[in-house]
This record gives sequence, C-alpha cells and structure tokens, in this order.
Amino acid sequence: MFPGAQNYSVESLKSVRRWEVRSAARFFSIRAISNCTEFTDKAHDVYIDFYRRTRYRYLSNRVQKESFDRWANAVFESPSLHVLGAFDGEQLVAVGISRAVGRTLIYSTFFSFGTALRHNVASLMLHAMRSSAAQCECIDQVYAGNYGALPGVSLRRVDGAFPFIMPDQPDLFAAEVEGFLK
Repeated sequence: MFPGAQNYSVESLKSVRRWEVRSAARFFSIRAISNCTEFTDKAHDVYIDFYRRTRYRYLSNRVQKESFDRWANAVFESPSLHVLGAFDGEQLVAVGISRAVGRTLIYSTFFSFGTALRHNVASLMLHAMRSSAAQCECIDQVYAGNYGALPGVSLRRVDGAFPFIMPDQPDLFAAEVEGFLK
C-alpha cells in the first residue's frame, strides 16, 4: 500500500528504485491504451511471452488469440479500468491494468516481455501508476501487490475470479473492495 498518493514523486523513492525508473525511462515510454483493437493487436504477443515464462495457469486459454480477444473486449467494456502500456518505440512490451475503488487505485494486473523486465519496466510501470494517482485528487492511496500481505487482512474466495478478478469481473471486484474499505 502506498499512502499519500498526492505526495508521490520519483524523488520520494529510495535511490535504487529511482535509478530503476530513470534507467527504464531511457528504454520505454508509457501511455494509456484506450483502444481495444490496438490492445488486441499488440498485447497478445506480450501475454504469450509472459505465459511461456511463468506457465501462469489461470485462464491459460488466453494463449489462443480468440480467447485473448474476448478477454480484452471485456476489459475495455468496463469504463472503470485503466490500461497502460510500456512501449519500446511502437512495440508494446508491458501492460498494466488498474481501477479506482473509492479513493484507492488498485494496480492488480501486469504482464510483460521478459526482455523488458531486464530493463526495469515493472518499476517504470508502477511509477506511472503512482504518478497518475498523484495527479488525481480523488485518489488517496495506491495498492499494488499481494492482498494477503496486508496486516490484519483475511482473504475471501470469489468463485471463478482467481487473481484476475479486477479485469474479469470488475463490478464484483468493486463491490468486494468497497466492502473491505468500509
């Protein structure tokens, strides 16, 4: 959890993280992806690389282009989800998906090419999410990570959701988080 979203700047990071962000910024640019067609055209290859590296099994049928496209359409049908891409020139190399729930920005989905990870793209994407939150007066904190790592938090299983509940079932996700934040 990163409280004080409006106070965030790259200067507030520890020196190693600051170096990672600045180093990655020499390789990649970050921008919003608001067009589903652009996403489906470019992100599937990134997902395939992610799958080959991790063997991530949840909804692994997304390795098939048609399944990936259906999932992407569902993501872009939800106006509350925000999709960022890291680009090396015109090539998409990483994807991050977030959603504001109450006054918290939840950054829960990230996948990238392995080669981009070697150039600290994950640090740059988190920086971009936190910078975005800092520009929004309606966001007080950013959450990125494992929900179970929060002190005093118990996990509640949501059938059919698994780790991608936010983009897969955004309304159910929002209801669960809003209940937790009360």
